[in-house]
Amino acid sequence: LARLWQHPALLQELDQILEVLDERAAHIPRPLRTSGAECVPIAVHGRYSRDEILAAYGVGGAEGPPLVQAGVHYDEPSKTDLFFVTLHKSEKEFSPTTRYRDYAVSPTVFHWESQGRTTTRSEAGNRYVRHASLGSSVVLFARERKDLRSGETCPYLCLGPATYLRHEGERPMAIHWRLEVPLPEDFFHEARVAAG
Repeated sequence: LARLWQHPALLQELDQILEVLDERAAHIPRPLRTSGAECVPIAVHGRYSRDEILAAYGVGGAEGPPLVQAGVHYDEPSKTDLFFVTLHKSEKEFSPTTRYRDYAVSPTVFHWESQGRTTTRSEAGNRYVRHASLGSSVVLFARERKDLRSGETCPYLCLGPATYLRHEGERPMAIHWRLEVPLPEDFFHEARVAAG
């Protein structure tokens, strides 16, 4: 860096390149802030593996990451529900009972279906509907599909904090969440296609 600072013309060129790249950025990450987890090292519109997300919330330990089978993890210390959504669910990878309909209604409204046993009287369902008055938070993470074409696991995009708007039905509950930060345009189009 010391050598770089000695070349003003190169610094000026780098500054111009960074400005162009900033304008082209599809996803501009911003710090994640929720009522119970002010210092979680996750950025809204950043991409993470499930293990990285759970580690950011302090879940797991020296023995390794926890086994989280469901698409929801409630983190008691931060009072935060973490939702893990896969938009395009193949018959090969997901059973009929876990192919929930999750999709974007608009850049700021996301339709999400709970686990099949959830009702408004269940602990989780009650927490979803009343999360604001209970002082708990909801953070959505979504990915287009389970695996990338390369065979690697597709990372989740942090959609950020969400607020309950309304729901329909039970077992599963179809909930509309208002996203605090609008979806990036490219991801919105992909998430809207998932509705079809």
